[in-house]
Amino acid sequence: MSILPDIKKIADETAPNLIKSIKIEDIRHWKEINKDNPISQHLYFEEFDHEMTGVSIIAFHYNLDYPILPDGCMSISPYYYFANKYYKHYNPLLQELAVTGRIKILKDTHLKSLANLSGIGFYGKNSIIHNELFGSRFIMIALGIYEEIEWDGLNLVMTDCGSCQLCIDACPTQALNKPYKLDRNQCLRHYMLTGIEVPEIYKSLMTDRLVGCDLCQKVCLKNSKKSQIDRMPDYDQEVFGINRYMEEGGLTLNDLMPPLAEWVGKNYARANRVKEQCNIIYNNIRKGGEQ
Repeated sequence: MSILPDIKKIADETAPNLIKSIKIEDIRHWKEINKDNPISQHLYFEEFDHEMTGVSIIAFHYNLDYPILPDGCMSISPYYYFANKYYKHYNPLLQELAVTGRIKILKDTHLKSLANLSGIGFYGKNSIIHNELFGSRFIMIALGIYEEIEWDGLNLVMTDCGSCQLCIDACPTQALNKPYKLDRNQCLRHYMLTGIEVPEIYKSLMTDRLVGCDLCQKVCLKNSKKSQIDRMPDYDQEVFGINRYMEEGGLTLNDLMPPLAEWVGKNYARANRVKEQCNIIYNNIRKGGEQ
């Protein structure tokens, strides 16, 4: 019996989804004859062992709408809330399935390249994958497959953006100065996630954001359809109140991370990274109140 129904059942229990599966043989052949293609240069095969027959890519839909932000609070992109929520559901179930040796949860594979080749979606000029079903509002994972299943053919169209450049115009730091390629050194989200020193000219542009930007996605016409999923819950003012992280009230910063991790996951609730971003947010909120 094919493994796909088991994967589909887990996906359906998690969120609305789209699944595409492609043969590794087809991926290798495509890469061989498209060595100069930018997508090809991101495709690596370290996680693909000799017994693996192909890859299934799952796209989980989420709602990009932000809740109203209370005064004195910092915001997060809904992407991180839903990614954490979905992970908590599908990961233990997929881990159980992986024990059977029929699948492998891939961790270091370039998801965007596989998503485009599989037909999950097309590259936007903001370098994010989108499709007609979900827009760019989806979270992706990839699974290595160890049996023959019904495979999808390769998608050979990189983008369907045409002459539109709404996302390029919306980027506050011109990080999308080359279509389909993001300049990380000019990306606000990149600094939020890495914890490296933020250039002074970018700090005010981060406003109240702890993690995430989404400006390029909000203007994308592919995201004009209303999501059928409820938006993320209203902010917990105790968790997201900026003064809590600046004053600490006898608690260490590490003590404050578990409640935040319930919203964004442990990977993004790291004390040093959060502290750096909170300092920026605090100054931005204070300056805004002085105006």
